[in-house]
Amino acid sequence: MYLEKQLRQNDGYDYVHEAYRVFISGKLKCHVFTPARLGEISEGSTRRGTGKGLRYKETVILVAWKDGEPELRFSLKREFAKAMHDKEQQRPTHLLYEHLPGQPLVVNPMLFLLAICLAAGAFKNYKTLKEVLDVRPPANQRYWVLEWSSHVLDLPVFPEVSVDGATNKIQTGNSFNTQLKALSIRAGISPVTVHSMRREALILATANGYSDRELMKFAAHTNKMTLTRDYLSSITVVDGLAGFLKLLFEAIKRKTSGP
Repeated sequence: MYLEKQLRQNDGYDYVHEAYRVFISGKLKCHVFTPARLGEISEGSTRRGTGKGLRYKETVILVAWKDGEPELRFSLKREFAKAMHDKEQQRPTHLLYEHLPGQPLVVNPMLFLLAICLAAGAFKNYKTLKEVLDVRPPANQRYWVLEWSSHVLDLPVFPEVSVDGATNKIQTGNSFNTQLKALSIRAGISPVTVHSMRREALILATANGYSDRELMKFAAHTNKMTLTRDYLSSITVVDGLAGFLKLLFEAIKRKTSGP
């Protein structure tokens, strides 16, 4: 929220193009709501010049029914997940969605991702926001996929931006890291990194009671010890007091912040 507030309300920084504000917000959502590594969304330093990162062909936008109402959803596959070049079936796919009751609009990933896709002319059959928002799944289907135009399939979702707007070249991880650091400093907070966002996403997911297998899939880990050894605090999230006294877990559950 600090970064979004800086981008929307307090920031006088002169980006090469204002589109970068939308791309930064959209990319932040992809990292905050998934534990994607830097080089899985941007072009990593080990793949310099390859154009590999999140491309349209690794994503899907669809409209599904949610409590009787249509909901936009964005699916992204981490095609370049670390150590999974020969494990295609294990590369995780994450779903971001529109319905976030009680949350400010600025945290909604679909707000920025939809703007990015429309500006790129990415949809095969839809050109305007109204056309997209009017889409409803057929009565006999649970969802409807909004097809991509063929010309964007190999293009990056988050490209570099010039004074004329978005280019066809993917933004590098170093470039995004530089933007994040500068934005954090202008917001008056310690520099935010993609790794810190990934770590927080994994810590919160662990505290929410998912199984080891689900967490490994979420993190794109092939070794079950990696999460515990490299990402989790030494402070246990298991509530021994509630367990010993047989108290209702959900009633007393709390986040341990220190000794």
